[in-house]
Amino acid sequence: ITLSPNYKNEFNFYKYVLNIDKNNTIAHLNLGNVYYTNKDYNRAGIEARRVLELEPDAWDAYLLLGNISKDKNNFNKAIELYKRALILNPKSDIALNNLGSIYKMQGKFDKALEYFNKALTMNPESSIVLLNMAGVFIKNNKYKQAFAACERIVELYPDNVNGLIEIGVWWAEAGYFKESEFFLTRALRLAPTSYDAMRNLASMYANMGDFDKAIFYFKKAL
Repeated sequence: ITLSPNYKNEFNFYKYVLNIDKNNTIAHLNLGNVYYTNKDYNRAGIEARRVLELEPDAWDAYLLLGNISKDKNNFNKAIELYKRALILNPKSDIALNNLGSIYKMQGKFDKALEYFNKALTMNPESSIVLLNMAGVFIKNNKYKQAFAACERIVELYPDNVNGLIEIGVWWAEAGYFKESEFFLTRALRLAPTSYDAMRNLASMYANMGDFDKAIFYFKKAL
């Protein structure tokens, strides 16, 4: 079976659907998310606003507009839009997490944890929420809670290489090198050719003063 050219990528598919049905809100929203992923915020916003013209209660359109505002560092606007999304869909763990992320970026860690905990109530297995919580705990020197969140991530997503690397970097930045080594070496075992795992391991060993291991992993990374 040969697929029509309209189905070869998401962009063409949603444009094709809209040529047939210009008021298809699902296609408009998905097209907006494609634009957003490609950092075309103007067109992403146009699609989100078109969805709201057709369906004023579309919470996920507000979510998309909030994401655009967040990426543009317009945090107050993003908070307003995420809260509007939550009015329409109070159980959205994504909107709750994104609100928490903004408060985290603003250094309002208690507020961030409030929303991360709410998000985790809605979706107890969200790796994104758990990662965000771990980051807040580390920044606040709450290492026991941070390690518990990290262990939960590993338990739920043992093959999440990028998550393991991110956790390892956070521990290294906090000066907890054994914890950092644990997560970074685990990532490297899962992905033996991971440049990011090698580079971050090398940097961690350099900061520890173990220059032989640092040089070893820098060479592997190169």
